Amino acid sequence: MAEFDDPDELLACIKKEDIKYLHTGKIAPYIFPEKRKIVHEKNLYHLIVRIFAFFVDKNGEVKYLIQKRSKNKKVYPNFYTDSASGHINYKKKLSFKDIIQESERELFEEMGVFPKKIEFYALEQKLEELFEISYIFIALVDSKIHLNPNEVDIESSRFYSKDELSQLLKAKNFIPISKKLWNIFINMDIINLFKKKPELDKKNRCALFIGRFQPFHYGHLHIIKTIVEENTQLKIGIGSSQEYNTKMNPFSFKERKSFITESLKKNGIDLKKITIYEIPDMYDAKKWVDNIFKIVGDFDILYAPNEWIRNLFLGKKCDIVKPKYYHKDEFNGAYIRELILKNDNKWIELVPKTVAKLIVKFDGIERIKKLNRN
Repeated sequence: MAEFDDPDELLACIKKEDIKYLHTGKIAPYIFPEKRKIVHEKNLYHLIVRIFAFFVDKNGEVKYLIQKRSKNKKVYPNFYTDSASGHINYKKKLSFKDIIQESERELFEEMGVFPKKIEFYALEQKLEELFEISYIFIALVDSKIHLNPNEVDIESSRFYSKDELSQLLKAKNFIPISKKLWNIFINMDIINLFKKKPELDKKNRCALFIGRFQPFHYGHLHIIKTIVEENTQLKIGIGSSQEYNTKMNPFSFKERKSFITESLKKNGIDLKKITIYEIPDMYDAKKWVDNIFKIVGDFDILYAPNEWIRNLFLGKKCDIVKPKYYHKDEFNGAYIRELILKNDNKWIELVPKTVAKLIVKFDGIERIKKLNRN
């Protein structure tokens, strides 16, 4: 983390009771800005990134990029740590994609290397001591680095072999969370994480598509039509299934299921090929993914427009596809609910006719307005 950052710089902060929602991939509705100086003075919970980088040499040996913090650091001077880390700056519509870009920037600013590939690993909460919520990434990089002397100890910050890192972890002072994670990563098949999986045969292929469908719209319908054309079976997971009558989730699981089934019937899609499941929020990203497999069983391919979900399924035994999502700014649940709130009938054009009728039948228009008034 940069030592000479502007104390008036606005950081992305969050209330303790809202931290659990980060595990659902929702960020912007729950964060608020505060000056860096005040964040640390008042011990406000705030978001950071941690990056653990590695390089694969010509012999296929993994080398781990370790940073030793500068002796001039106010916190943990001369301690060994991850490859790079830093605060996440506040942005009104902060998304997971923005956080990925923050991690890439930190790695470049501190270690002078830009990742060839970067993957999300975990969301770690260190609340009691540092009031940090860490988005942790693993990065594949080149061997050439250009260290920032204001940030790191030049002599000791470098690539280490597995044996060298093992000895370093035993003999030297590490920031506790970094020590814990490096001990995990040196025993992990990191290279395999970045390998492209062979393309599956489309015959007898089962797909999974997850969404909240608040409400179901033409964007969802377009994706489902594509999935049905490319696969023999489709499992649809209705996310946040336990949520109902809230600002972000006004419609119940049964109502959302009706949106989907009635729309698919009207569009001639064979419902015998489709199974719909309830996917409740777990407020723990890893447990949520594991629970999906328990609920829906096996599947061959995941269609995920959401980058957060795509990253959560990396390393699992399924292909991951980013489906083409046309006019995403308009075919968007939040935007449709906003139009309803403003009495703008344009929303009717963005959802199948049967969904528009069901929303009226379920008194959804008044419900959305009431929830936003509250």
